[in-house]
Amino acid sequence: EVVAGLRAGTCFSLSALACKMGFILGAQYNRLFILVGVAASGCLTGAGLVCQTKGLKDGNSVVVCTCGNVAQMVTAVIFGTVVLGERLPT
Repeated sequence: EVVAGLRAGTCFSLSALACKMGFILGAQYNRLFILVGVAASGCLTGAGLVCQTKGLKDGNSVVVCTCGNVAQMVTAVIFGTVVLGERLPT
């Protein structure tokens, strides 16, 4: 249940990253990157939902949702600062 939550949260966070990267690259280079980013975002969201559903089916919902939310926040902070160059709030 913990692993399923971590996988789901990571997939959801990477989904948002893929969408944002697609729009950034689409604005700089080619609009095709927007479609690729949105498609990747959709696939990652689907994967996250599958992981979350499997975890909820097999385990405790509180554990799965808590681990998913923590993984989503940690992944968003790491990739937001490293990949997107965003600053942490001060």
